[in-house]
Amino acid sequence: MINEIKRIFELLQNPDFNISIEEIRQKYGDTYLKSQDEINKLTYEFYKNSKFIPKMTCMYPNCKGNAINSHSIQKALLTRLADETNHIIMFIKEFSHKNRPSAKAERIGIEKDATTFPGLCNFHDSQLFEEIEKKVIDIEDLYHHFLVSYRAVLKENYSKKSSHQRFKNLTEYALSNPTTDEFVISIMIAITRSYFLGMSYTNDVKTLLDTSLLDKNYDSELLFGGRITPKFLPLYLSSMFTPSYDFDGVNINNFNNPNESPNYFILSILPANSQTYVFYSMLKKQESKLGNIFQKLESLNDEDFLHYLSELFLKYAENFVLSPYYWDKFSEDKKSLMLKFFNDTTHNPKIKYNPKLHNIFEFIE
Repeated sequence: MINEIKRIFELLQNPDFNISIEEIRQKYGDTYLKSQDEINKLTYEFYKNSKFIPKMTCMYPNCKGNAINSHSIQKALLTRLADETNHIIMFIKEFSHKNRPSAKAERIGIEKDATTFPGLCNFHDSQLFEEIEKKVIDIEDLYHHFLVSYRAVLKENYSKKSSHQRFKNLTEYALSNPTTDEFVISIMIAITRSYFLGMSYTNDVKTLLDTSLLDKNYDSELLFGGRITPKFLPLYLSSMFTPSYDFDGVNINNFNNPNESPNYFILSILPANSQTYVFYSMLKKQESKLGNIFQKLESLNDEDFLHYLSELFLKYAENFVLSPYYWDKFSEDKKSLMLKFFNDTTHNPKIKYNPKLHNIFEFIE
């Protein structure tokens, strides 16, 4: 059995080999199915032992320089949200050997926050986003739209690359250990394959945008949307994600089919003075799947727009920060409800958004 699992693992590293995570689970996982408590322990060990940061080269097209820690959300903007101790709020997933994964709101220093990633070399980190960091953002400017979207794509692509490398290393180590339980190996292979697919898909998106960047043809691949809300939203967001459903409950992504590339929605929220810029974009070739989300965001009044934005934010987005002062306005019960919704919708996106319970913009006046 171990030799067969090793063979499957080698096949899974081949981008031309197609097998779904469900097929792997059915073939190997069910045979060695353990109690939920044991599965929780395995999950905890996976994540506890996968926190190293792989060395990366610069993600700018054709650059081979060493990547440095770059902020996927501009540091100057983080400072505006931070408290007197230079901390911001981030939602962090927790993994325990006793319980299912959960989420907590954690105060993190802006010098060491999780929005940093080794994505660009020193030169490109300072040069690439200069246009939107040192100038006033213009929501009508295609170049500004592109840079905001490209930054989110880089962060997501890095996340998938690093996660794949971590679990690939763990799986190879497990395969070299003759005492490793076959069920453990099968689950690790499934996770590794999942990240491999995510890395491949986000590589494809980045490659398209790399060409747009080098050709200075910024809307060749992306369809841009955006609006300015006349209120200061005390959060920053830069995220590319795969929504499962649109606002009318229509399915957008089929994650069980590895032959079907996911439909990616790119969302950025950038507050400035007494207003907030909201940028969103998608690949033009995916408009048939994501167009409904675009149309909703374009047509809603300001109040409904914030409700839909809150749903997207909590249900799908990652890589965001909140003002500690704003977060502390919520009761402990309301905080728990929003964190539970944020965590549970990761596994079950059919959970309904309730504006009375899950509105992250409740205190925006």
